[in-house]
Amino acid sequence: MHSTLEAIDIALSCRIAFFAYRMPKCEKTIFGAQIDNSFAGETGFKITPFDINTKHKTRAIYRQLSADDIIAKYKKQNLEITEIADESTSHSEYLRSVTPCLAQLRKGSIDKIVLSKVLTVKHKVGSWGKFFGKLCDSYPDAFKFIFYSEETGAWAGASPEILGNYDNYTFTTMALAGTRKYGTTGDWNDKDIREQEYVAHYIADTIRRTGIDFTMSDRFTKQAGGVEHLCNLFSLQCTLRQAQDLIEKLHPTPALAGLPKQKAIELIHQSEHHDREYYGGYIGPFSPDDFHYFVNLRSMKLDSNKCRIFVGGGIVSDSVPESEWLETEAKSKTLLSLLPR
Repeated sequence: MHSTLEAIDIALSCRIAFFAYRMPKCEKTIFGAQIDNSFAGETGFKITPFDINTKHKTRAIYRQLSADDIIAKYKKQNLEITEIADESTSHSEYLRSVTPCLAQLRKGSIDKIVLSKVLTVKHKVGSWGKFFGKLCDSYPDAFKFIFYSEETGAWAGASPEILGNYDNYTFTTMALAGTRKYGTTGDWNDKDIREQEYVAHYIADTIRRTGIDFTMSDRFTKQAGGVEHLCNLFSLQCTLRQAQDLIEKLHPTPALAGLPKQKAIELIHQSEHHDREYYGGYIGPFSPDDFHYFVNLRSMKLDSNKCRIFVGGGIVSDSVPESEWLETEAKSKTLLSLLPR
């Protein structure tokens, strides 16, 4: 682990494309770096934006060099990470963006929309390798990641949500939505249940249209840091090609966009004043026989002095704007609580 953390600092300081991640409930960290843009190996890390129709493109970072290779070949430099915009979504701005969305929801033109906000803060992170280690220790059940490329910039986070895993001819995914403070007692409220049901129905309908049989678990409560969500798990047997097609059909799910999907995406572009870039997209490792893709949330983009944290929440017809704001505030603590400032 120590060599991986050192390699993260060296790669970032030299602006070398790299990725490092740790799977949920796993203590092994995987690192890879790519110094030759023409290199294409069998294993790597895929980074896909929220909306593939924008200027942001999918990027694969291939595992050309290991952590030990980076340490042996390169010395830490002081190259600045590409600067990010210094902007944050104000309380009033967020409420103004929710109001027209609620009008569309109550008219019935859409069923759900996921609105996000950004919070930009200055940081005093001396070592992003050590920060990643702290992230891994703090959120063992999440997918922890940090990556950099010239095209995407530098990102880090701890995602609780699987978009799709494929291994040994088995594809799994989840319907994760609805949020409340971790440890809340009593039944979930109707708003959160309905928000999560939209996601579960969308995933089930998407799989059904492929003609492949699947199983869906009972709904349960899943912890994610200081909050918890409602969740169903899905599983099916299929080929790698079928699994890849499902990923393309599922992304972005109603947990990150809304329903109907395209209308929700259009309304998101109209309502949000920031560029989501790779927030709400998906990320994760791949090999010739399997992949493990997670939704890029509970994440931030970073530069040498600032971090831009992205958080969002699902809005339905009976949502209360102030409550939605407080939900995003709670989610932002996943990363804020670890940042030295």
